[in-house]
Amino acid sequence: MSTKKLLLPCAAIFLALLLSPVAQAAGVQALITTTLNNNSGVGTESYSLFLNDSPLPNLASQTVTLNVGDVLRAEVNTTATTDDFIGTFSRSVFVDLSLDAGTDAATIQSTLQGTVNATGGSVLAGVFGEVVCDFTSAGCQAPGLPLSTAFLSAISSWTLTGQVNERTLDNVTTPTGNIGGEETLNHDVVVDVQRALGDPIARTSVSATSQAISEAIAVSADGTLLVTVTSTTVVPVPGAVWLFGSALGLLGWMRRRQAPSRT
Repeated sequence: MSTKKLLLPCAAIFLALLLSPVAQAAGVQALITTTLNNNSGVGTESYSLFLNDSPLPNLASQTVTLNVGDVLRAEVNTTATTDDFIGTFSRSVFVDLSLDAGTDAATIQSTLQGTVNATGGSVLAGVFGEVVCDFTSAGCQAPGLPLSTAFLSAISSWTLTGQVNERTLDNVTTPTGNIGGEETLNHDVVVDVQRALGDPIARTSVSATSQAISEAIAVSADGTLLVTVTSTTVVPVPGAVWLFGSALGLLGWMRRRQAPSRT
């Protein structure tokens, strides 16, 4: 067989090797858990989960994979009223985020949205969310925010004696200037999860609480958590370089094997 004829199969082998996938796709694993914190008296509580606007099952625990551009949405709702007993209802959804084996780093945006309304004698409504990002050991950083391991954000509406409505953004709480009524919140926290910084993990959550003690007119809390993967970096895999060198070595060996001997 001539060297020219050998070059064709060698080139085909080399091209197939070079184009073969040698690295996993980059992604983020989201472990979703939910808890019912309080359910007493008269009222309601509910939650819904969506991935890219497609409903997910309401399970106590489940894991979904998030790629760049994917949006995980968790919605929680509570209401309360008074009868013979105090009405207290609270629901939480937690999302633990970790990197796939083939992912070196990821940027994730956590958005907390909330609407609360407390109207009546002695009532309260609140939406709370927390981003846990342990820069000391868990491979997570929150660019632009002070070094911390957790960032709490919330909105509350109260008509209890001595209480005023409050808004909390990343652990800083300020009064809204209102007592009771409707309040809203829309807040983003961006975290960078990097394998090189340690065990790559972060957590975000949303909770809604409604409590009616006496003479409740309207007590409701609606919270939404949006988790969006904005970028990922694939773990470097030297497989393509190894295949390239192997293919060149094979080609050189076959050419030497077919070369005519000199006497």
